[in-house]
Amino acid sequence: MTFTALKKGLVLGPAADKAGRIVVIPIGSPAMLLENPEYHMELIDLAQVRRVLPRRARDGHKGTYGHVFIVAGSRDKSGAALMAGQAALRSGAGLVTLMLPESLRKDLIGKIPELMTVWLPETAEGTLDASAAPIALEQLTQADAVVIGPGLSTNRSTQQTVRMIVQEAPVPVVLDADGINAFAGDPAGLHNEGGNPIAITPHPGEMARLLGVEIADVQGRRLEIAEEVSAKHGVFAVLKGFQTIVGTPSGHLYINTTGNPGMATGGTGDVLSGMMGRFVAGWKVKRRATDLETLADYISAAVYLHGLAGDLAAIEQERNL
Repeated sequence: MTFTALKKGLVLGPAADKAGRIVVIPIGSPAMLLENPEYHMELIDLAQVRRVLPRRARDGHKGTYGHVFIVAGSRDKSGAALMAGQAALRSGAGLVTLMLPESLRKDLIGKIPELMTVWLPETAEGTLDASAAPIALEQLTQADAVVIGPGLSTNRSTQQTVRMIVQEAPVPVVLDADGINAFAGDPAGLHNEGGNPIAITPHPGEMARLLGVEIADVQGRRLEIAEEVSAKHGVFAVLKGFQTIVGTPSGHLYINTTGNPGMATGGTGDVLSGMMGRFVAGWKVKRRATDLETLADYISAAVYLHGLAGDLAAIEQERNL
């Protein structure tokens, strides 16, 4: 039992595993105490998700729910692009377009019929060439959000493409995987000239490369790292892992409680990036671009539902044993 509000040790590992069932007991603490801006940490819950997922209007159409573009894939990593695209569709995007290296055409065409495609120039290694950036940016005038990164590779020309798109994208940007690796050692480069928001979704290794530190440094200071990166560089930082943390440019932190060890496998990050694209596009369609703090609700909803899908899958597997 704990008074007034949860304490960090009851929520975060390793102590949280020893807490058992937790009951929060109100003891009349002043409401203004809990509204103190210095208390900037919250759990993501269903109430937050419901704020951004109202019942769909009967007259809704595909344009109502956002158009997500996904810059992804390379010769040996086409699956990452497909998983991100399918995740954006299944989580509710109205339209999804994959932007892929040209040589993937023969492998991916028609795999998921609902996904649209734009084929881009590639390097000799089958990764996006820097000449793809202007073509991609022209296409993004039709987008509500762009996801960049799943399966792209760390080819230098491809990284140039990533940096140009991030800098000039006319819509909010979600960076994952090799999209983040393109800024390794240069977090200050995470900047959009038009002022569009940027969300990054690193696992601890990617965050370590971004900051030029060791993974142990990230894991030992997860809350502090998420808060510092978000506030210093003006991005939404989604630090993945056990109890994924969402940091906002204003310094607010949201801690996720869904998900399980069964999700510790290749591809779950690609799925999250696609879901993030769908929810960021949803925020853009709602025309809330002047209120960045509301974007935290949309990003948190993607994180929560991603983990919840894993929990539901685990329950189904247990029933089949």
